[in-house]
Amino acid sequence: MIYMFVKNLYKFLQLLRKMGFKISYSEMEDFFQSIEYINIGDKNELMWLMQATVVKREEDLPIFKMAFNSYFASIEELEDLSDRWQSFKNIQEEFKQKADEDLIFNETPINLSEEDKIFYANLAKEQQEKIKKFLEESTHGKHMNPEKFRPVVEDLVKSHLKYWRKQKQFNPLEVDFTGDPEIDQYLYDTHLQLMEQGYIPGKDLKDLNAKELEEAKRLLKKLAKRFATKISRRYSLSKKAKLIDIRKTIRSNIGFGGVPLYLRYRKRRIQKPSILLIVDVSGSMIRYSTFVIQFMHYLAEVVKKIDTFIFSEKIEKLSPRQVKNSVLPELENLIKRSPIWGEGTDIQYILKSIQNEHNRLLTQKTVVIIVSDTKTIKLTDTAAELVNMTSKARKLLWLNPMPVKQWENHASIKLFQQYAQMFPCNTLKHLEKLINTQII
Repeated sequence: MIYMFVKNLYKFLQLLRKMGFKISYSEMEDFFQSIEYINIGDKNELMWLMQATVVKREEDLPIFKMAFNSYFASIEELEDLSDRWQSFKNIQEEFKQKADEDLIFNETPINLSEEDKIFYANLAKEQQEKIKKFLEESTHGKHMNPEKFRPVVEDLVKSHLKYWRKQKQFNPLEVDFTGDPEIDQYLYDTHLQLMEQGYIPGKDLKDLNAKELEEAKRLLKKLAKRFATKISRRYSLSKKAKLIDIRKTIRSNIGFGGVPLYLRYRKRRIQKPSILLIVDVSGSMIRYSTFVIQFMHYLAEVVKKIDTFIFSEKIEKLSPRQVKNSVLPELENLIKRSPIWGEGTDIQYILKSIQNEHNRLLTQKTVVIIVSDTKTIKLTDTAAELVNMTSKARKLLWLNPMPVKQWENHASIKLFQQYAQMFPCNTLKHLEKLINTQII
């Protein structure tokens, strides 16, 4: 009985880790050692103990409580949860099966990702019929070998689905399932609750409505302030916090037989990074771009400096005053008034221009941050410019607002990932993780 209870607790901790909680094995050990001091039959006592030992941040509390209530629900609630999970899986399978039955080319289902199949099943009947008709006509076209043209036909179908996905702003449930049904059903249920209650940090920035956008701005500023305080503490050094220089102390006291009568001190070396922010403002990138620009400039007081460039086919530099004096909607309108907004994208030209005209900004203390969905021309030339820029800077980070599940479908992402560290940036949680692990 005790073994099963401990096993369930361990599974719940694994569930929290899967949801992004950083829980070390020493913290797990602390939790399990503390169980003997509570009434394990009391759900509230168990929750408070677990919260005290494994939850480190205030913003993680809503996630923890929802996950806890799902996992340690009553028998009736667990049955309802299981039914919802099973219903979700059945619907997903029906969607995929429908796509396999409908999307036939030369008597064989075409090759689509599970996400594409689910999206197809959610399309209006009229749109589904258009795709089916296209496949039928392509199969029976004159003077052509169907199998020879299969890759072309599949790419065309994927392009149609991609276009309609943009129009509908369709977002499948973004849950990274483990394959373990016992954990996955709680992942699904907790994620569903968070979305229903408007959990802003985990929601795609482009899908925020006016009310959610106001809340996101508040969270953005709060998040930046917390990181600024954290960085400042690292850089500041009070007179009382001097560090003893062991080598100089020993040398200074050789005449006293090594007895440290006179202490010698050293100061911590302060190294604030410079940030070179290169932001794509073509078409659908505008919302993500303004969030990243605003967030980075909230940190301006604790970095050496931030140079911000916006680009599409051309490039324009934003002054710190323009960004500092603008709230998110104003900054978005400022970018939209720029003559370069909404054009195509030529990242190779932009990187080359910066290296030729602003080469002084690239030093071994510079963190280069590119914000773009990687859609550009001249992929090989762009990769070559990335190599050149990486050799000149301290670090090159690429923030990609495209959902991670779609990355494998884009040749540009696969190529650029070889030369730049690429991270998702379509939610506030992504921005938080980036600053916490890569900038500071």
